[in-house]
Amino acid sequence: MLSDAETGAALEAMRVNAEGSELRLLLLGATGNVGRHCLERLLADAAESGEPVRLLVGTRDPEGFWSTYRHPRRCPAVVEPLACDVGDTASIAQAVAKAAPTRIFMALPQALAPEAMVSCGKACIDAAVAVGTSRLVRVSSLGIDQDDAPAGDDSGLRTGQGPLGDAHTAVEAHARQAGRPLVSVRPTSFHTNLLAYDAESIRTTDCFRSPLGVDARVNWVHCRDIGSVCAVALGRPDTSEAASAAVSASASAAATEIIAVTGPAASTLSAPEMAALLSEELGRKISYEEVAVSSSALTLLITSAHP
Repeated sequence: MLSDAETGAALEAMRVNAEGSELRLLLLGATGNVGRHCLERLLADAAESGEPVRLLVGTRDPEGFWSTYRHPRRCPAVVEPLACDVGDTASIAQAVAKAAPTRIFMALPQALAPEAMVSCGKACIDAAVAVGTSRLVRVSSLGIDQDDAPAGDDSGLRTGQGPLGDAHTAVEAHARQAGRPLVSVRPTSFHTNLLAYDAESIRTTDCFRSPLGVDARVNWVHCRDIGSVCAVALGRPDTSEAASAAVSASASAAATEIIAVTGPAASTLSAPEMAALLSEELGRKISYEEVAVSSSALTLLITSAHP
């Protein structure tokens, strides 16, 4: 429940949005692997353009945010940390209501259970509808449905990602039903996944392990590239169609714009190729070991595999 002061601030923010005098962007997940690069790109773009923008950064520790934040010189953007736990529906709803943002960036932790991802995503969308947010930019995953499959792709890999993929599609369907324009940013495998899951075993055993086998080839993309795509999607002007859909109470379900984000061809590698590159870079032999995994987890892993 918002206090009277918080309700007043939200109403004032909505008034400013309606008058078009300030672009307010709420970044949910702005301190994560992708979100921090999105924030950096938004700040860089503001410094280059000189256009004012207010960046509301959702974080569990608003005071601690300032200990690592460095504002770019001559950047007109105003940055405000805002208390928000992106794994808690009530916290998300309260943050959106308080911020009353023009647009929202949402990158939920992949560690969330699928049920939590759906409930948190829907809470964000419902709160965005309530305050009149005109656009949502959401980090999803390449291959959750056939909509991002390349023409002529009959590999059978892009048929979903089990419960996690179902969660992504459920959230995006909810946005369409709510009439919110949604940009679904769908990357391949984060380069940080290798650091998170394999760096320790490489350091201690000179080996990394996965269920991909020796034939599947995975495309890797840098989180900076994903964040930059999200920032551009957030900052570009509304089209007249999107704007009318955002403000019309009787608007039909809004379309989802899908942006696939992939790394360069040279970043499409098999496990043995990765082992060879790591061996060359580290100056010692790094091996690969295939391990068994459930079919649903394997589907998730190979959605970014290229023939």
